[in-house]
Amino acid sequence: MPVRNIFHKKVPEPVMMLPRDWPSSLHSKCDSPACSFPNPPQAAEGTYNCQGFPCCSGTYHVSAAMAASVIRSYSFGWSREAVEKAASSSTPSLGRAPSIKSIKQKSSRRFNRSKQKDLPPIPGLHIRSGSLSPGPNSPSDDAYNPNDTNEVDK
Repeated sequence: MPVRNIFHKKVPEPVMMLPRDWPSSLHSKCDSPACSFPNPPQAAEGTYNCQGFPCCSGTYHVSAAMAASVIRSYSFGWSREAVEKAASSSTPSLGRAPSIKSIKQKSSRRFNRSKQKDLPPIPGLHIRSGSLSPGPNSPSDDAYNPNDTNEVDK
């Protein structure tokens, strides 16, 4: 091993400083120094075209670690929003799931199968015929005679 490599220090890669008004560390910066557009976070690694200005032809690179952090922040973001929403509401919506027994008790209160509900009585023919008046096209009572044995000529 040559001696000059022992004392050679590795040059650190330049750290990209983001402007103060940058939305988040998940937004990527274009490789063009003139462009200062915060490109949206990407969930897949790769090289993307800058979406800044129409005249910007720069690109930005998304590493696998940055894509994984985007996915992680979005998944934790949804759960964090749910926790904050539950904390701000007056009734706690998050907590222990209700047991099956309590669910069955609540549903049995709504629909009780043990009670037999009787149907209303159906009025008999003698009640129905007296309460209804005969219509204009209905035959009179003397038109029908059940004792009539005369057959109709065929």
